Amino acid sequence: MDPIDAYRALRRRVDEHEAAAVGRGADLRCGAGCEACCHVSLAVSPLEAAELAAALRALDEAALAELVARLERSSTVEHVGEDEGSVDGDGNGDDEREDDELEDDELEDDELEDDELEDDDVRCVMLGDDGRCAVYAARPLVCRSQGLPLAYPNDVVPIEAVRARAGDKALVWCPLNFTTRPPTGPDLLDAGRLDEALALLNRAYVGDGDPLVRIDLRDLVAAAARERTVR
Repeated sequence: MDPIDAYRALRRRVDEHEAAAVGRGADLRCGAGCEACCHVSLAVSPLEAAELAAALRALDEAALAELVARLERSSTVEHVGEDEGSVDGDGNGDDEREDDELEDDELEDDELEDDELEDDDVRCVMLGDDGRCAVYAARPLVCRSQGLPLAYPNDVVPIEAVRARAGDKALVWCPLNFTTRPPTGPDLLDAGRLDEALALLNRAYVGDGDPLVRIDLRDLVAAAARERTVR
């Protein structure tokens, strides 16, 4: 089977697993607008990047423009530290001021702007202001499985993340889920096997390329914007 087709089948299996858990009454509270696990900068394998790139190409102009604006705000934050430490040719800091202190109202405005920039920086670039993912249907496996109770080999999960153990498996799940009752055995998704399946499909996809390469989601947005401009 083509690696892309096999990957899509793997995604469907994860979706079906979640649907079956919900059907059994599992205490899963994930839903539209829940973004607790989306405040992170992600990088994905070339295989998953290809699917995300296709989803980005399918966005309308307004949706892609919103992602690009968020990307630009995030990039601004990354360069703030470099700009603050720059000096001119005479060795003087280019941020020197005649007054030793800023006016209180000016300082407050600066703090508000910094807070807004920092908030954009920790959000996934795909996360909209409404708490929804711009490429939800094509979201990577790490996002699709995030709300489910996941089983990992005992030695790969930080102890502070472990919520229970079952034999040689460490179990983790979102603290917003399973607050009234714990997951049952059928609810568990074997994350170790899922990762192995994805790694095998990605290796088949890249062929002679490097299967360990990871592509930042922000780079995918930038590439989609460039492609749209060229067209």
